[in-house]
Amino acid sequence: MGILIQEMVDSQFSFIIHTVNPINDDQNQVYMEVAVGQGETLASANQQGTPYRMIYHKKDGKIQLITFSSYSYGLYASKNSKDLVRRCIDYSQIEFTKDTDELAGLGIELGEIAVHLEKCFDGEPQDIEGCICPDDEIYIV
Repeated sequence: MGILIQEMVDSQFSFIIHTVNPINDDQNQVYMEVAVGQGETLASANQQGTPYRMIYHKKDGKIQLITFSSYSYGLYASKNSKDLVRRCIDYSQIEFTKDTDELAGLGIELGEIAVHLEKCFDGEPQDIEGCICPDDEIYIV
């Protein structure tokens, strides 16, 4: 198995996944939050707004859309420094806001990944962070 070490992944979207819903402790639900840009927005919770929120139901593979994202800006990798660049988000240009089927498809894909990772760890609940790059590659970080 090869390991890729990179200073900063140029993520278009970032996510946090809980393989057990932390809101109601339901072990049959995967709870997900997705934000535009780098994961700092989700991890630090230092800006007003909400991420895209979804619940993946493990038993039937269905996705439930809870909220649409409303952050004013996203954080992005800088090509010239290690600092993050702050840019306003135009949600009319974000595919997941324009097409709920795209958002639901992402939720199903992330839910399936979460279930797979949980199985890899003998069914132990997992908190997973990751990102989606402009080439649609998904990275677990």
